Amino acid sequence: MKSDVGFDFFNRKIQNQHLLSDINVSKDGLYAAFTVKSPIKSSNETETNVWLSFKKSMPAPLSRLSENHSISLPRWSPSGDQLAVAMQGHVSSGYTSIGIYSAPLFNFKEIATIPGSIEDLFWMPENLSILALVAETGSDSVVTSGSQRSASLEDIDLPVTTRIDSGKRHLCEINFDSKEPYFFGPKQGTIWEFENFDENSIAAIWSNDVTESGWYDSSVVFVDRHSGDIKTFYKPSWQISSITKNPLKNQIALVEGWASDRGTVCGEIKVIEIASGEVLTIKSFGVDVSKVRWRSRDSVWFTGWQNLSGAWGWVKIDGEVGELHLDDLQASSTNFQSSPENTVLDQAIWSISAPREFESPEIIVGASGSKLTQWKRISKFGLENQEKVPNFKTDLLRWSSSDGRKIEGLLVYDPNSRTQLSPLVIYIHGGPASLWTYSLRPEVLLLLSEGYAVLLPNPRGSVGRGQEFARANLGDASGAEVADIILGIAECAKYIAIDESKVSVVGGSYGGYLAACAATMTDQIRCAVVMYGHPNLLSARFGSNNPAFYDKLMKGAPTLANSHEYLMRSPLMRVSSSSAPTLILHGKEDRCCPVSQAEEFYRALIDKGVSSELIIFPGEGHGLHGSLAKSECWVQILSWLDKHSDTVNV
Repeated sequence: MKSDVGFDFFNRKIQNQHLLSDINVSKDGLYAAFTVKSPIKSSNETETNVWLSFKKSMPAPLSRLSENHSISLPRWSPSGDQLAVAMQGHVSSGYTSIGIYSAPLFNFKEIATIPGSIEDLFWMPENLSILALVAETGSDSVVTSGSQRSASLEDIDLPVTTRIDSGKRHLCEINFDSKEPYFFGPKQGTIWEFENFDENSIAAIWSNDVTESGWYDSSVVFVDRHSGDIKTFYKPSWQISSITKNPLKNQIALVEGWASDRGTVCGEIKVIEIASGEVLTIKSFGVDVSKVRWRSRDSVWFTGWQNLSGAWGWVKIDGEVGELHLDDLQASSTNFQSSPENTVLDQAIWSISAPREFESPEIIVGASGSKLTQWKRISKFGLENQEKVPNFKTDLLRWSSSDGRKIEGLLVYDPNSRTQLSPLVIYIHGGPASLWTYSLRPEVLLLLSEGYAVLLPNPRGSVGRGQEFARANLGDASGAEVADIILGIAECAKYIAIDESKVSVVGGSYGGYLAACAATMTDQIRCAVVMYGHPNLLSARFGSNNPAFYDKLMKGAPTLANSHEYLMRSPLMRVSSSSAPTLILHGKEDRCCPVSQAEEFYRALIDKGVSSELIIFPGEGHGLHGSLAKSECWVQILSWLDKHSDTVNV
């Protein structure tokens, strides 16, 4: 590694990388609460607290009740004078508490302690009770949080028993009079999301299979609040999320589309008429929608992606677009409110920024009703000192793939060195139903500081360009999507001088799979880095916690008759003595892509005499979330790239 300045800045960024989420605004609009997850310096641990802004002022954290608890999921009461939160022990005890702050928000009382982990809270009308979505001990966290199995401290050294109903999620109501949690359902299966429908039932996204795999085949159901019985109302063709009830009509809206992971659905808006069961698809308006909320009787707010930009606005259910804005924001984070009286006024829009200049995400406030939104930054979580950011330029590239399909990507480079030969790193995103945007990650800056140019391709399978494009790689894993990426090299050469003999590829998760494909199925890669990937599709399908993902990716579950198709598209089976030298990095506790995937690929490489190293991070799940793990990961990556690319720092 040649640039201490670049790595110092990278370390400072990840040590100061706050994860902002769960913006919740009080009914009168005076208060906004949100969750902040922050790294604890010099450790792999994090701490979580709720922060509060009054009248769009600089936010401050709520007073911590205990240093041993993480506080999250802020939810304002319908009256707007109480704030409910969930409190989880740093070292899980297998229980979560619910507490309420009452106006003026320094009065606090704990109302219940519940076995399991609370994933959502919802105030019932009249401020008399709260609904909680509770995941039992033994459930897996969502992939964006590491995809790790939860375990209580008392059980951590005991044998783990898995049964067909292990780790289910169910609904619990806490009445303020009795304060006793009442678990009412579902009788079978698991709840992934919910919305109160009426005094007798809950509308929910539900699957009979309680594992992460079950989510891929979820349905919309009504759960009886008294008996826990399930009534299926809508069985979608694809994955669903963001269920929301129209407060003025007997309708439900949601997002439906192909999604590779829970929590990342992008697609079309569906409106379900409860009385008739009719399902209306709002005609496409150029946005892969990720979140929807009712705005008025006949219109909905939305956020999502259009090409490489975050998009938000509102659309009538007949398809007429009222507002469509393209802004640098995190698409699923925006907070909207409905108008109960169907009189829609311009309102404040709270969101989280996705800045382009390697700055940290911040809480921002804008307003609907204007052609150009003027965003005001409310928070200041980023670093004070940004002067050490190297000079860089980002160009949007477009090129034709092997079948003529147009592919887009971003080329990030030092404009002062565009005429000098630069080693190129292709950095492939995961998913595959994800995307690169203009909001660049800190590791891209690190690569720039080391003298690399970086290509961020969005091959077929990425979101932001409609569902046909997002589904274009289904049934063709390792096929045209690899050509999409490799053909981007020649396009880069039109913008900067690159040494095409020194092209490296880096990828994580599905991007790790594609990096392994490039290393074993093409001859244009000098070296590769595979982070928490799944290079053996057949064993990954049976060893992961989400086999349904592979069934949908491959358009069918493996059988004796078709298992060869899984193997032919597995880079593990394509390793030869001419495969590119490969560094493999993986979290030991990863349930989405088990660590055995890394071990299998390493064995296949060394069996063929290919230079390879395997690094396993204890305690880490999918994505290597700890700041120390991230730092060490990129130390090893840079060392590997430098070793095989002979870079010259410029």
